[in-house]
Amino acid sequence: MARLTTATAASVLPALGAALAVLSFVGGVRAMQVAELSPTVLKQARNAGLVTQGIDPIPRFSWSLEQRRPLRSTRRMSESFQGSDAATAGLSPMTRITMRDDGDRRVDGVSLRGLMAFSPEDEALDARIEGFTLPMRTGARFTLNYQHDDGRAQQSCTVGASQPASSVFAAIPGDVFLIDCNGDARYRGIRVGLSSRVAYFQKLGMFVNLADVIDTPLGRIHSGTKITAFRFGS
Repeated sequence: MARLTTATAASVLPALGAALAVLSFVGGVRAMQVAELSPTVLKQARNAGLVTQGIDPIPRFSWSLEQRRPLRSTRRMSESFQGSDAATAGLSPMTRITMRDDGDRRVDGVSLRGLMAFSPEDEALDARIEGFTLPMRTGARFTLNYQHDDGRAQQSCTVGASQPASSVFAAIPGDVFLIDCNGDARYRGIRVGLSSRVAYFQKLGMFVNLADVIDTPLGRIHSGTKITAFRFGS
């Protein structure tokens, strides 16, 4: 399995929101292509319902994000997606640039609908997703289970009613489904509660973890992601 880093990392649990912020990248200057993926990764992604034949393909687009992190400064980044083809809708080569005081950092990989991203060395999905289907529909339920060296997390998710995607960010077209996930996790022997609000943008075929709450023995921790810019093309 790939070593993970999270898009909305928290100080208590690296897998905040279970699998809904999982990313694993290898730095480089050349964008990785879908054909470089491990056949096992591709098979598991299909079996999870995330890679489809023509349903909700990812278009070519880019956006900017701000990640609110507890006890740390806000992380700012831009992501560009080359888009997916009909046969592997849901997978797209992507590049992420993170703005840092010591110089911007670029990483390249193949994104799985914003939930996970892979390098050529990755041999399996680190998260198990059960009961998920596309197209998205209101009232649908699915579960997430994530295992990491330092802990594990599990959540049950319910898809809410669709609304205009512009309610999340004005420039994004189409509809967005807001998904509520609740569960718990154990990290280095500490049990915590997890709740997440996740957006699925139908026209983009992409998820974004908008908000997370971790209930710990020492109190409640909040984090999340805000979209600050969007445009088609890259």
